[in-house]
Amino acid sequence: MTKINQQKYELPEPGEFSTQERSEAVNSYIMMLASWLFSLPLPFVGLLTGTIYYVLHKNESNFVSFHSLQALLALVPVTLINAGGIFWVLFLFLNSFENLNSFLVYAGFAVIINVLYMFFSIKAALKARKGFYFFFMLRPSMVDRINAKTDTRLEIELPGNDEYRMS
Repeated sequence: MTKINQQKYELPEPGEFSTQERSEAVNSYIMMLASWLFSLPLPFVGLLTGTIYYVLHKNESNFVSFHSLQALLALVPVTLINAGGIFWVLFLFLNSFENLNSFLVYAGFAVIINVLYMFFSIKAALKARKGFYFFFMLRPSMVDRINAKTDTRLEIELPGNDEYRMS
């Protein structure tokens, strides 16, 4: 029988965050979604704006910095997938649409990833609006490091490998 190592991560209670902090956390997801949407033709522009937003807001509060970082980290793989699709489209135009079937499979994969990104970003924004942490890119141990300055904590026991996501 295998014993699971239990680690405790302390998270602030939702009522501890001001309306301003919750709004800034929600804005981080809205900013990333807007930069993702408007930069689909040039995906790295969205990543640049997302990085600038994170740098400007990372020191505001622990709650805001967590959500800004998670929103930025969620944008990175989506940006790379979208950039791959754009480069593939250019390749198709230059090579008279050879390997079109492979591209269509990749495009379907990219659409699924983009829809998942949009879904999880909206869900995380709604959770942030209520003052909750929502884990889909960061692990609870990372939150504990980000929130090192927080005084009042709520202890949550999670398995040692952080398998579970909080929602």
